[in-house]
Parts: sequence; C-alpha cells; structure tokens
Amino acid sequence: MSDTDIQDAVPTSGDPKEVTEAREVINDNAAAIHRFVMSYLLDSGVFVHLAEALTHELFGKHVAEGGVVGGANTEAATTLLQKAGQDIVEVGFLGDVSYDLQTVVDGAASFKFLVRIARLVDPKVVPPEVIPGQEVVDALLVVFHYKRNTI
Repeated sequence: MSDTDIQDAVPTSGDPKEVTEAREVINDNAAAIHRFVMSYLLDSGVFVHLAEALTHELFGKHVAEGGVVGGANTEAATTLLQKAGQDIVEVGFLGDVSYDLQTVVDGAASFKFLVRIARLVDPKVVPPEVIPGQEVVDALLVVFHYKRNTI
C-alpha cells in the first residue's frame, strides 16, 4: 500500500458514507500529513518546543505559582510525546523511521494529541499552515473508529 493512499486501509463493503468521505479527506491531505509528521514532529528542535508546550499545559498552574519547569515535569511531558509519536510512525531497532499513512490512521488518537500540542508551540517554530486542520483530524478519527468497530 502506498503511503499516500488509504483506499484499501479498511474494508470497503458496506462503508457508511461518512467513512468514505473521511477517506477522501485523508487522501486529499496525505502530503500535508506526511510533511507535518516527517518534517516537524520528528525534528529534535521542534520536539523540544512540543515538550515545553506540553509541560506548561500540564503543569502551568504549578509554574504560575513559582514552581520550576523541569525534572519530573519535563520527563512526564517527554514520555507522553514519545509514546504518541510511536503510535504514528514505526521506529526500527537502529532508530530508522518508517512512515505510512495507515500507521497515522491507526494512531489517530495520538495524532490528535500531537496536533493539539503543536498548536500551542510558537508559530515561528511550527507554522499554523503546516498543522493539519480539524477536518483532517476528525477524518482520521472516523476511519480509526470504523476500523476498531469492524474487526
């Protein structure tokens, strides 16, 4: 299967219209999804900003009250981001990364999380135009849930 087409990613007989439309949205945005994942989410510098944004999201009140961001807080945020990232790309034994659109569909819940955190990052680091829109995230979730309920 191509990394830019998910027509065969789920059973085709009896597809509800919503799933068919969701697949079309995903296929139409395959290049943008690929760019976001491979050029931004897997970039170490961007990852640092994602971790910082998530740390502030999770522990912001603590920080506002004079707490320090670091240590366990940063480790918790980093672990969450790494787990989410592992859901949308395949990481080989030697650290090589394999991407295909089906893996993103299978990790749609994690993809939604990563998109939400990316929206919190400075737009000079992750420009809003490279972050997939809500329509794309929703389409991924539709196919994700369809697959979970038809297996």
